[in-house]
Amino acid sequence: MRRFLRENRAIFVLLSVTLALYLILLAFNDPRREPRRPAFSTAELQKKEATARQELQARPVVQSSLAFGFLGLLLAGFVADVRYLRRPKRVSAFQSDVRWGFREVIETTVFMFFSEAILVLFESLWIRYFELIPDHDFLLMMNSFLRDLLVVAYILRMMQIRFGLSFKHVGLSLARFGECVRRGLSGYVAVIPPLFFSVAVLSYVIKMFSYEPPPQNVVEIFLKPSADQHLVFFTFFVAALGPMVEEIFFRGFAYPAFRKKWGPLWGAVIMSAIFAAFHFNAVAFLPIFVLSLFLTYLYETTGTLVAPITAHVAHNLIMVSMTLGFKSLAGF
Repeated sequence: MRRFLRENRAIFVLLSVTLALYLILLAFNDPRREPRRPAFSTAELQKKEATARQELQARPVVQSSLAFGFLGLLLAGFVADVRYLRRPKRVSAFQSDVRWGFREVIETTVFMFFSEAILVLFESLWIRYFELIPDHDFLLMMNSFLRDLLVVAYILRMMQIRFGLSFKHVGLSLARFGECVRRGLSGYVAVIPPLFFSVAVLSYVIKMFSYEPPPQNVVEIFLKPSADQHLVFFTFFVAALGPMVEEIFFRGFAYPAFRKKWGPLWGAVIMSAIFAAFHFNAVAFLPIFVLSLFLTYLYETTGTLVAPITAHVAHNLIMVSMTLGFKSLAGF
């Protein structure tokens, strides 16, 4: 036990400080303050959905274009899947020089929560003593933005100083850039049918239990009228920076450690389950898990993060576009 504590002293010290910071944050919270409630009730969302359907039915050209566009993508995805299945098995292009392991992944995860606690504590002190009334959604996005930058810097510093490795060992390489971008885009088309099937299964289960899931926090933020003034920043973070950071941490850093311990198949499955769980949305777990498996396959077969980042950005950009389209039709 002493040896275990000695070898992981840095992690336990960082974890202890992080827990202490969260206790301080709890002390700053006013117990009389009402808990955060969803921005929109279920009844309001159902009413907005009905309005969006009516608006779409009143625009038959737009409705037909969207329907044919989706069917075209779905058909292209099936064709791409058939081609993938008929191709010879791709040789792994994965970097074999992995000097870090599960311990370093835990350490970086603890550092992520530590960074978030520091940022939230600083902002709490700033708001309390300067009596500011911030835009909470903007503050939440900015927290995530700064936290993600700190985590990436921590990983890259670890690669260089602790292990003497270049950034390409976590997939940051521009080799065959154009080819990898094309692989990411064409591969994303191939994953549309599995994603559609997983969403269809999910919708059936939800309807069977008569459950109306609330929108994800990010979707809820985009639907608010107040998001319009920060729309460029929100879109950049959700559709571009967020996917890049997630790919560096999960695919470039965590997956190699899991792969070294459990092999490529189970390493991908375990990492994808953690990736889906980190989105803190039980309803969306299955589609996110399916997407993560596909992104990991792209990294495994290309050896760089360019392809999975391209596919991830394309996916998030489509999700943001769909949310904004729904917002416009529903009249939020």
